[in-house]
Parts: sequence; structure tokens; C-alpha cells
Amino acid sequence: MLSLMNSIVNNTEGLKREVAEIIVDMLSENADNEEVIGTVEDITTYGCVSGTVPALTYYSDTEAFFDRHSEEIFELIEDMAEEGIIDKKQIELSKNNLAWTAFELVAWEIRDELEAAMEF
Repeated sequence: MLSLMNSIVNNTEGLKREVAEIIVDMLSENADNEEVIGTVEDITTYGCVSGTVPALTYYSDTEAFFDRHSEEIFELIEDMAEEGIIDKKQIELSKNNLAWTAFELVAWEIRDELEAAMEF
């Protein structure tokens, strides 16, 4: 799974790449499949608000993350709302909250990729 995470980092760009980079940075150097899946599951279960993502703990971090990816974040939120996955009316429109929401949504996408890879 660590090799898949590194593949995501090396073969994507923008928001998804940075999310994957942050997750890889959270893992130990020789992370086994259980650690990789566990880390991503913690993010998708407890969310950034719980402090599971040290790189997005401080407002300065979340605001910088948002500023780097604002266009992608708004596109992601819009796409997810159109698919009925999220309700835009329930999202607080602050840089901090939008950064956390986007990070968690991309983490869900990565989690789905990891789970699909485990099936093979």
C-alpha cells in the first residue's frame, strides 16, 4: 500500500497529490499495509478536526492549503454536491473548514483506491 501511496504522489498533481504527500509524511518509513490503511481510515473516520492530520492543525496551515488549492476545492465541493454526497448548505464557508472538508473527501477517494487494490 505504501507503494500505491507513492504512486499517487508521483502520478497526480494538485490537491490529490498534496493530500497523498501529507499522508505519506504521516507514515513510518517502512509502513506496512495495516499502517497505511489505518492512517487513511483514521482521517476518514475522525476527520481533520480531531487532529489526525498534523499538517492541518493550525489556521495558518489550513489557510495556506486552501489558498494553494481553492479552485480545485470549490470544484470538488460542487461535484460532490451534484452527486448528492455532501450538502453544500451544511458546510461552513471558511478557509479552515473548506480545507479540512476537501482533504477528507480526497482521503476517502484514496481509501477507495487502497481498498480496491487490496481486493486483487
